[in-house]
Amino acid sequence: MSYTGVRGELAVDFVSSDAAGLVSYSKTGTTWINVTSTSFNFVEIGWMHQAMMPLTDIAVGTPVQYRVGGPVSGFSNVFSAVPKPARAGSEVFAVFGDFGLTNDVCMDALTADAAAGAFDSVLHVGDWA
Repeated sequence: MSYTGVRGELAVDFVSSDAAGLVSYSKTGTTWINVTSTSFNFVEIGWMHQAMMPLTDIAVGTPVQYRVGGPVSGFSNVFSAVPKPARAGSEVFAVFGDFGLTNDVCMDALTADAAAGAFDSVLHVGDWA
């Protein structure tokens, strides 16, 4: 999930075996809104999907639930995101990568900092072994 630079819009990227992908989101947990994705086929991993959730009517601090999937594989578990107010001053980004099975020494610190709201965004540059 990522901000797109458009106020009130979040992008959700995911991979599935379905050629058609959907993001389903809800403000209440009972009424779900489906958004179709743009899809690209990668032979080695499957279909890469990206869908935009228009959340202009969501108040800051209000959780939004979402799930991803497709007509064949069904939907994922439900995840949630909470839109936060703009940070005073510059945004704070965490950039990390190259985690191996035995070299994830900073994962606990990253997880704790993320839970404490220390970052506005996180960019993983690849290589989860």
